[in-house]
Amino acid sequence: MPEQLSCGEAVPRQYAASGSLLAFNLEPDSGQPVYARLYAQLREAILTGRVEAGTRLPASRVLAAELGLSRNTVVAAYTRLADEGYAHARGGAGVYVASVLPEDAAFPPLEARTDAVPDEGAGAPPVLSARGRQLAAMGLEGGSASPVPFVADVPAFDVFPLDSWVRLMARSWRQVQPDMLGYAPAAGHAPLREVIAQNLRATRFLRAAGSDVIMTSGSQQSLDLLARVLLDPGEAVWVEEPGYGGTRSAFSAAGARLVPVPVDAEGLSVEEGRRREPLPKLIFVTPSHQYPLGVTMSMARRVELLAFAQSCGALVVEDDYDSEFRYAGTTLPALQSMDSAGRVFYLGTFSKSLLPRFGLGCWCRHRLTRRHLPTPKV
Repeated sequence: MPEQLSCGEAVPRQYAASGSLLAFNLEPDSGQPVYARLYAQLREAILTGRVEAGTRLPASRVLAAELGLSRNTVVAAYTRLADEGYAHARGGAGVYVASVLPEDAAFPPLEARTDAVPDEGAGAPPVLSARGRQLAAMGLEGGSASPVPFVADVPAFDVFPLDSWVRLMARSWRQVQPDMLGYAPAAGHAPLREVIAQNLRATRFLRAAGSDVIMTSGSQQSLDLLARVLLDPGEAVWVEEPGYGGTRSAFSAAGARLVPVPVDAEGLSVEEGRRREPLPKLIFVTPSHQYPLGVTMSMARRVELLAFAQSCGALVVEDDYDSEFRYAGTTLPALQSMDSAGRVFYLGTFSKSLLPRFGLGCWCRHRLTRRHLPTPKV
């Protein structure tokens, strides 16, 4: 027989408490009172992170009414949570989840424990794959959350026209059609890709149509996708020295062999790169504004780089970093606009011209496909 409540009604099988946004499964269990089952569900929610430290639990009257329980039942569950250190009552302010749980006091966090990762040398299998270990080594730290002088990659948040942006967003949402609410194409919203292609043709002289644009969450995802589709383990990649660390992480995680190539006053040194690795599979450059030295690749060096890529069959990834910003004069056309063989992949992001939080980037492939590429000279 299902256990009866004080009101004479059977315990509900499952109920979601709207006030707490938590789902409870109070299915009858022989020999266990209702308050104990409620306590167990609350404890599990706390331990699994569904209820975070410092969160105020629902008032006992509210939770009791929503679950169809007596208030004494809820109070008993809360009291046991407090007695065991999972919650504490603030006089007149309610019951809150403890900031330090009993398990935290008994067991240190995983990253602080010396036995967290098995010793692979002792024959224990690794927790992560080789690619997983490479990705973990990249780190997850983002840029500064506030405008700080001389910090790279961060636009002036305080001068962003937020009021105008909000009005434009509100206007666009009034025009949303039902077919815009489903799953988007993998390459991104087609009208947005076409607008981006038009802009790149006008401002960077790219040879690109909307169908050539692939939307991503930023330059790092673009690099990761390109590394996965273009590189096989062990293949050589030229990278700028010094250069962007995220590039090296993405290519290393794909198993590529990195070949650091120095940067001089004209950009990446093709001559030195040829000496260090004459047959790279891929060459990564930031020709518009080299990161971090700020050098703009000269026209002569661009011609030399494209000729070398043509001769050895290499592909080129152009990160058009900071091309939107110039103190004087006009910027040189994008490297991709000079490419007649279809070897250059163009990367761009809106993190500087808009905001990083939008997570909006893209890469463009040349309209020529790989079958049009000439046979490399070995």
